[in-house]
Amino acid sequence: MRRFLFTLLLLSLLYLPTASRLAAQTDSTLTLRLMTFNTHHCQGTDNVLNIARVAAIINQVQPDVVALQELDSMCTRSHKVFQLGQLAALTGMHATYGPTINYQGGKYGIGILSKEKPLSSYQIALPGKEARTLLVCEFDNFVYAATHLALQEENRLTSATLIRQEAAKWDKPLYLAGDFNAQPKSTFMSTLKKYFKVCNKTDVGTYPSNTPTECIDYICKYRVTADVANAVVITDSMASDHRPLYVDVRERLTGIHKTKADVAQSHSAYYDLQGRRIKAPTQGLYIRDGKKVWVK
Repeated sequence: MRRFLFTLLLLSLLYLPTASRLAAQTDSTLTLRLMTFNTHHCQGTDNVLNIARVAAIINQVQPDVVALQELDSMCTRSHKVFQLGQLAALTGMHATYGPTINYQGGKYGIGILSKEKPLSSYQIALPGKEARTLLVCEFDNFVYAATHLALQEENRLTSATLIRQEAAKWDKPLYLAGDFNAQPKSTFMSTLKKYFKVCNKTDVGTYPSNTPTECIDYICKYRVTADVANAVVITDSMASDHRPLYVDVRERLTGIHKTKADVAQSHSAYYDLQGRRIKAPTQGLYIRDGKKVWVK
């Protein structure tokens, strides 16, 4: 009887799904609405500071996450308010701020609003005559990176290398969004497109908002794997000097994605055959370091 059970166990191990089949069984589809908006510190083309007007556009779009550029925090010109915090309150979203410079007694920079609270966030310094940054937010199934790149092409090209290096560290889908200050046929965009798929329509202008002739705002996907179901530039010419844009994307998630917090422990983690992490495995079959293991 024992010999029979042992033989049965060996046969079950031999005929277990391969890694690719196991991944296919645990596939799911990630559907996201992604947005980017250079807010011009919430000062519209009518020269009126109006945070509620910017929030109304975000609420109209209902994005899962939005990258925002040119945000004041406690600056004199914007009446000493934390603009991203007010936008978060008006949209019911989580705020992550990425300051770049000191300005008028406060800070000036970029931000991300998200429906889901980030698992982690951090900034990477980027070059420019005015300091620039890459703000990275990690979520359960994807990563969103926001930026506002330099006006100088040489600095943007250096930034492209730094951004690609950062994107390569992630095994989750990573999206890059913001004001790139670069037109579609620029050397910078040609370089970026070697590694990123541009998701928005580049033949539709985003700047200046009243008569847009240039596309300089983008949403991109690292590695060409996402399907774009919808891409829209919002025809608003009042809230800012840029027009906001959003895209709807679909992407198949395969296998197990590690978080930053998991990386240090990934080599000792156990997962069941449905891809769920198991903190205290009992007797049975598990996946560890990409291999099937039997825990006694």
